[in-house]
Amino acid sequence: MANQSNIRRIVLCLLRFDLWAADTITDELSALHRLENIDYHFQRMWKGLPPVELQVLDEWLRSPELYHSQPLFALRKYVEGFSERQLNSVVLNSSARTFYTRLLFKRISKLVEQKAINGFATQHPDRAFEESQGLLIEQRPATRREYLVTVAHRLHETHLRLKAVIREAKVFRDYIKLAKEAQDLEFPAMQVLKEKLEALNEYYEDSYRELGEEMTEKLMNTLTSEFWDVSPQVPPHAVDAYPAHLPSLNFMLFNFFFLASIPAYFCFCSTPVGPGSHVDANFYQLLSSNVLQVLSIVTLLWPTIFHAKLSRSAWFWSWMLAGISLICVVLSVIMYLLVSIGWSSVLSLFGEASICVVSLMLIFRV
Repeated sequence: MANQSNIRRIVLCLLRFDLWAADTITDELSALHRLENIDYHFQRMWKGLPPVELQVLDEWLRSPELYHSQPLFALRKYVEGFSERQLNSVVLNSSARTFYTRLLFKRISKLVEQKAINGFATQHPDRAFEESQGLLIEQRPATRREYLVTVAHRLHETHLRLKAVIREAKVFRDYIKLAKEAQDLEFPAMQVLKEKLEALNEYYEDSYRELGEEMTEKLMNTLTSEFWDVSPQVPPHAVDAYPAHLPSLNFMLFNFFFLASIPAYFCFCSTPVGPGSHVDANFYQLLSSNVLQVLSIVTLLWPTIFHAKLSRSAWFWSWMLAGISLICVVLSVIMYLLVSIGWSSVLSLFGEASICVVSLMLIFRV
């Protein structure tokens, strides 16, 4: 592990998870039993690290800044004093991951519980306040209003604490990515860190569901060895997302060209010889079709013609075929009025076929 700054960030995240797990799991115990469990827990979990007095640990756990986005200042100073060996011992401590799963599970459970308490207090304030008088003396609210405020505050606090764990889990993953890219982590460490991230990932989606928020990104990529990389995998070309459909697409394109030519042939044969008139219904149908054809040319080429993945030959043929289609649009109107209705329909069909070829080419190239 060459660069200790990246490793130190990871270790700081891990120690925060340790503190949060201890706080979450023991907060329902009495003060004496809580301290006994905390003392025993950290003697095992932080074995080999600089000793921390039980009173100091208790102060850290009771600090109102424990779940803030920035770690406790005292905790940061504590980690800064770690040697390389001590940093490695924290990273390679595989037993900690079981507490990370319990941490998220308990945080979700507490939020569910506080939602139920808040809902009951909101719907039945008198009854809820009366039942609250059975709490410990120091926890008894003096008035109903005080009780409702306390319940709402606890719900908000529980909500924020679960969000803090989720936020730190993503920070932890990003630090792993930085350390891996800097080649600061070797295989044993990466394997243990992956297991710890998997422990946090077990209830990651459930956390978002309970928070009522949309999960915009995964915590880890479980499909590849680069588990820290959750960036969307975009194929080099849009059509590469469905490679199995390419033969069918080619087959359908040219067969539909052939099918379209059959009614076009009968239309040409049954059309009266000679030009048409500007008062014909077919003339206005031709105009509306040509307007939509021009629209398809613009909307198809404008977003893609300057695309970086569009090769020079594809760029040339796209413009060439689009130009041919536009020429057909203009000539079909002129030929309808001056030359022949039948040949006008042939030109219109040829222009539409050119745009279909451009569409297929852009699908392959962009």
